[in-house]
Amino acid sequence: MSAVVLFRIDERLIHGQVVTAWVGHVKAKSIMVVDDASARNPVLTKVLKMAAPPGIPVSVYDVEAASQALARSDETSRVMLIVKTPEVARRLIARVDNNNVFPPEINMGNAGKTPERTKITPNVYLDASGLAALKEIKATGYEVYFQTVPGDTRFTWEKVVKV
Repeated sequence: MSAVVLFRIDERLIHGQVVTAWVGHVKAKSIMVVDDASARNPVLTKVLKMAAPPGIPVSVYDVEAASQALARSDETSRVMLIVKTPEVARRLIARVDNNNVFPPEINMGNAGKTPERTKITPNVYLDASGLAALKEIKATGYEVYFQTVPGDTRFTWEKVVKV
């Protein structure tokens, strides 16, 4: 069993759906946000901590500090890990040596529409670098799935990504 009970990629980081759906669904004891910009900005860090449900501690790290913290975690931690982009997820996976830290599946939650992104699912639009990062993650043995909240349709990688 891994220390991380949900590894989610969501450009919104902590928001209503995370708070009301995923934390309870996976019975997370804490939330770890990995985002270099938020970790450097005390105001963003404070906002993220305020967005969590009562009693759920939030830690905000850059990739380097997160990899060190995760390497020290154990299965009793029950951490919900949230990163903003597939590229950050790929970097974090590459930095953490302990194979028991992450669950076997990575949840791609939300990435909004922009002119340079292609629609993957109704809530996920990715550019070439985001898609390439997810392909690399998949190639290392992780399953990648697309799902906004637990009750929504779960799209498998094979169903939505045309390789």
